[in-house]
Amino acid sequence: MPHRKLHEIVTGQTLVHVAPDTTVADAVKAMQQHRYSCLPVIEDGKLVGVFTSSNLIKGVIEPGRDPAETTVREIMTPEPKCIPADRQGIDAINMMKTEGVRHLVVTGCGEHGVAVVTTDDFPSAEIDEIEAELAFEKRLWEEL
Repeated sequence: MPHRKLHEIVTGQTLVHVAPDTTVADAVKAMQQHRYSCLPVIEDGKLVGVFTSSNLIKGVIEPGRDPAETTVREIMTPEPKCIPADRQGIDAINMMKTEGVRHLVVTGCGEHGVAVVTTDDFPSAEIDEIEAELAFEKRLWEEL
């Protein structure tokens, strides 16, 4: 299972995205409605960032900003981490772990050319298998 291609993992995913000038309050409503923790930010058909629950906490809640007056553009993560749709799930898990992120934008698929993959897209048994394989590869490289 860890060798599934990302396009297989995100197939059937409904892409929920926001524009940069969307208020944080409206973006959070969309996240809650769809139970997503990350929304791609698309402007003029192009990915310009992502809005995550971490952006909400660090950019609005902690500083005490008004979500109805703050736009996604002000607190989004520009130039998000991306991975091509033809890569394998193991590559995504490894990248998330290495980069310290929980979401990756998958490029080359979907209506807007993007989708999102998160650790939630992998059953825990698959993550365990992936982590065991990554640990094995690390030991192998260290021995060489």
